[in-house]
Amino acid sequence: MAKVSELVRGLLLENGLLLGAMGEGLLNLTQTAHFLRPQVEARAKRPVQPGAIAMSLSRLAREQIASPPKEQVQIENMVVHTDLAVVTYLKNADVHQAVNLAYNKIQRAQGYITITEGIREITIIFSRRRIEEVERSIPQKPLHRDVNVAALGLTFPASHIGRPGLFYIFFQQLYFQNINVVEQASTATELILYLHQDDVQLAFETFYNRFVRTQDY
Repeated sequence: MAKVSELVRGLLLENGLLLGAMGEGLLNLTQTAHFLRPQVEARAKRPVQPGAIAMSLSRLAREQIASPPKEQVQIENMVVHTDLAVVTYLKNADVHQAVNLAYNKIQRAQGYITITEGIREITIIFSRRRIEEVERSIPQKPLHRDVNVAALGLTFPASHIGRPGLFYIFFQQLYFQNINVVEQASTATELILYLHQDDVQLAFETFYNRFVRTQDY
């Protein structure tokens, strides 16, 4: 039969959000114990008192289980693209074809354009100066449009691929600064954040100070 302390340790190590918050001393251990109780009981297959969970959390905090890992989070490069527009359409065959034509045309002109395709919707992000041209070419009124957007691209080491909680660590910095993320995209070692243009300088400086200058987790 697994010990409560072992189960709590396992849950923390699997949850980057909780682990990071404990490392920063931000958790109320009693409330966290109530939050974790259903998950602990599911793994223990028996009732578990919140007090036992809180005691385990306190012990783990003293052990500094959430101290920074040996490999700190790093950002290798940051790139900013300003003056972008984000436009979302309800997806159908005509819209899909028109978006593909717009994409190919802007690509040939070496302009900025990217597409995010969901189940029901399709979003295109492109240079704001092309907004009238693009909207004329697509036979549908946009569901949403924002013409005051900038892209902040982050490149991180390949060793970070698969690291639990990596994107949470990046997003946490923006939420602490009350910065809204309009859209996002990612590849294996890149995260592209689309932000309101007024926020991009603060976001850049926040990431630089946190992950580039100090290399501090």
